[in-house]
Amino acid sequence: MKFNYTELVNRIWEFNENRSLGLSTLAVYFYLLKIGFERGYNKFSVSDSKMSRELKMTRKTVKVCKEKLRHFEIISYQSRNGVSSDFQLNTDYPTIFNDALNEMKIDLKPLTFKKTKDLSTESAPNKVQPELKAKQSTVQNERINDIPTLEDFLKHAKSLDSYNDHLIFEVKIKYENWVNNGWKNNFDRPITNWKSALKNAIPYLKKDVQDDQKLNPKIPNITRVNIDNGKT
Repeated sequence: MKFNYTELVNRIWEFNENRSLGLSTLAVYFYLLKIGFERGYNKFSVSDSKMSRELKMTRKTVKVCKEKLRHFEIISYQSRNGVSSDFQLNTDYPTIFNDALNEMKIDLKPLTFKKTKDLSTESAPNKVQPELKAKQSTVQNERINDIPTLEDFLKHAKSLDSYNDHLIFEVKIKYENWVNNGWKNNFDRPITNWKSALKNAIPYLKKDVQDDQKLNPKIPNITRVNIDNGKT
């Protein structure tokens, strides 16, 4: 589907006036807009590593910016083989920010856990295998039952001394990433104590927000000039 470049530029600025996206997120959007314009369509593929390299951002920052744009329905994307993503620049997203839209849409996919190797051998008694399977099932169920709701996750985050309201979006992103990763951290390790893990993650989330704010000077209002028969 072809799109109107000028229309999308005006639309993103109108949205940003109502809900500041941050300089890094705007940079990611305009990078995607540039690719769409060059290819003449609003659907295309590009890898995170290429975006990170050309925008001089970490892949983590690129991912957070993508999630933010998708959260507000400004773009749609789907990762492919963990290497590149199929993007779509949306043209009909709302430009007036509604607080109701701030509720993170979490895709609670059925969680699956890798089975540990069966330690039993053919020579072992047959009754050992059911016991191992029962223990494995119990451990898996404990992991699933230990996953909090988003509401409880946010409630605990707000109770921490290091938390502030500027972190709300980053905390929601962290929850979504952990859920979609089978309740594992960035090192692919199971999260056995989510409250402790969240407490340890807050300082890093705060640093990301502070770095983004330093790079995000207030954008001045630009008065459009009306042109009438070549006269201003």
